[in-house]
Amino acid sequence: MALLVVAALLALVVPFVLVTRVFDAGTGSSASTGSPTSQEPARQPILATSSTTTTLASTAVSSSTTATSAGSSTSPLAGASEQCRLTNLRQQAALSAAAASLEQFQKHIDAMNLLVAGKISLPVARTFWNQTRIAATEKAQSFRAADQALTSSKAGCPELGPTAACSAPLQEVNAITACAKATAARQTVLVRARDSISTWEHHVHDMEMFRAGHMSAATMADKWQKTWKSGQQQLDSYSAAVQLTQKLRCPLT
Repeated sequence: MALLVVAALLALVVPFVLVTRVFDAGTGSSASTGSPTSQEPARQPILATSSTTTTLASTAVSSSTTATSAGSSTSPLAGASEQCRLTNLRQQAALSAAAASLEQFQKHIDAMNLLVAGKISLPVARTFWNQTRIAATEKAQSFRAADQALTSSKAGCPELGPTAACSAPLQEVNAITACAKATAARQTVLVRARDSISTWEHHVHDMEMFRAGHMSAATMADKWQKTWKSGQQQLDSYSAAVQLTQKLRCPLT
C-alpha cells in the first residue's frame, strides 16, 4: 500500500516539475542557475529588444531625414563663399605668372645697375641680358592669359554686409571677410604688375628689333635708358604692393 501511495504521488509531482522546466527553459541560460533573481533580466531583454528596435528604427529614420535635409540645404553664404574661392584661385594664377615674368625683368635691370656701378663689365652684362631674354615673351603672355581669365570672369569677393554677417556661422563669416581683404589688396599688385609687364614687353620687342637689324644702336640705347629708369620705378612699386599682401591669406581654398 505504501508503494502504491508513493507511486500515485510521483505520478502527480513529476509532470508538474517537467512542465515547469519546459517554460523555464525559454527564459535563457540564466534559468539553468535556478536563481529567481537571475530570471527577470533574462526575460526583460526579449521584450525590450522589440521595443528598442522600434525606437532605434524610428530614431534612424528621423536622423536620416534630418541629415538629408541638412545636406540638401545650403548655407546662406554658400554663393558668396564659392565666389570668393574662385576669385582667390584666379588671382593666385595671375600673380604667380606675373612674378615669374617680372623676376626676369628685375634681373635684366639689375645687370644694368651693376654695370653702371662698375661692378661688372659690359660683356658680363650682355650675358645677363641674353639669359633674361630667354622665354621672356612666353612668360609675359602667360600672365596676360591668366589676367584675362580673371578679368573676363568678372570675379569678385565683396565684404559682407551686417545683415548677412549676423545670419551666418561665425567661422564662415570670418573666412569670407579674410578672403575679401586679401583679394582687395591684391588688386593693387595686379595693377602694378600690368604696368611693369607692359614696359618689359616693349623692351623685349625692342631687343628683337635690334637683333633683327631693324633698329639702330643709338635708338636702342636711347630706348633702353628710358626703360631702365621707368622700369625700376615700376618694379619698386610692384614689390612694395607685394610686401603689403604677404600676410594676407584667403582660407577658402
